[in-house]
Amino acid sequence: MFPLRLPFFIGVQNERGDSGFPESYPFDLYFDGKLKLYRQKTSPELDGLLKKAYTAGSMMNGEMNSAEGKIYADAALNFISSCGIKLNGKKILEIGCGNGYILEQLAKQGAICTGLEPGPQAQAVSNPNIKIIRDFFPSTQLKEKFDLILHFNVLEHVADPEHALTEQMNLLNEGGSILLGVPNCEPYLFHSDVSLFVHEHCNYFTRESFVQIANSCGLAIIRLEEGVDGGMLFAELKKNGSSTKQESKSFNPKKFETSVSAFNEAIAEVIKKYGQNNVAIYCPLRAINLLFMKDLLQTRFVDDKASIKGKFLPGFANAIEGFEDLQKNPPTCIIIFSRTFGGKIEQKCASASELKSTEIITLDKINSALTVK
Repeated sequence: MFPLRLPFFIGVQNERGDSGFPESYPFDLYFDGKLKLYRQKTSPELDGLLKKAYTAGSMMNGEMNSAEGKIYADAALNFISSCGIKLNGKKILEIGCGNGYILEQLAKQGAICTGLEPGPQAQAVSNPNIKIIRDFFPSTQLKEKFDLILHFNVLEHVADPEHALTEQMNLLNEGGSILLGVPNCEPYLFHSDVSLFVHEHCNYFTRESFVQIANSCGLAIIRLEEGVDGGMLFAELKKNGSSTKQESKSFNPKKFETSVSAFNEAIAEVIKKYGQNNVAIYCPLRAINLLFMKDLLQTRFVDDKASIKGKFLPGFANAIEGFEDLQKNPPTCIIIFSRTFGGKIEQKCASASELKSTEIITLDKINSALTVK
């Protein structure tokens, strides 16, 4: 199944092909047996594209400072608070600080804050007590050491996470901590879901892989826990100390790749049965990798986010519709690509009289059918 070619998604497009980036790009994925981690191989050309995207302000799943991403920022702040570290007078560095939302909250508690951010969103930071450095990590502009180093939705973007954590460890004062958060990929990997793979992410963390990487860097895991309904892994790491015992599932990449092939084929069979133009994909951001891999580029797309209605996804023909569009022009079949909200969306569709003749299929139904087989 790997390597692949996938949509080069860094955001929705107002018109097809207007992003200034290729609509698709090779995706070279491999399983690192040492770290128990799926990783994407980078290249100078891909690095150049991603640097252009980050410099332009792309934040992908790291939009922790946006209105839609505030839930992640608040979860990060709750994790920082739960670590019980007194912030008054502490020197803090946040890598990938965005518009400084998190640092603003910590500065109110007396922390001495520095933010490192390559994107233009750093210009929004107006607090004179927060020092902003416009650069990538590691940066030659970092001349001091810190009591706390923070980064949330950052480590998955880094080609060499071991080197990044080692560099951060060298910037810590004695007794200092690294507090971080990464997307929790276990729900995707253990459900044969390829939607997690995006060019901006080099690493796909599980608890098992996180333990491996911390051990490899000589960092003690003080805390490792899930947040945001299981969508994030938050951790507190120290240079010195004893790691707490961590329970984790063992991941089998061969089983995953076999299951992915079966799941993707099952979805493709449904779409081919009804015809692409007669199938609406609900929550399309979760489906574009699968559809692209199966060359199914003509399906309808529907989402409840008003901000993306009428816009396009790279490589696909149709603009994203809203729920009211489905009611006006009912499809023969709706496939709901959300496990978290699939039940609610299914109920919403089933309650609409205009969709009474439409078949509604959830990912759980597909998985159940495969299990029976």
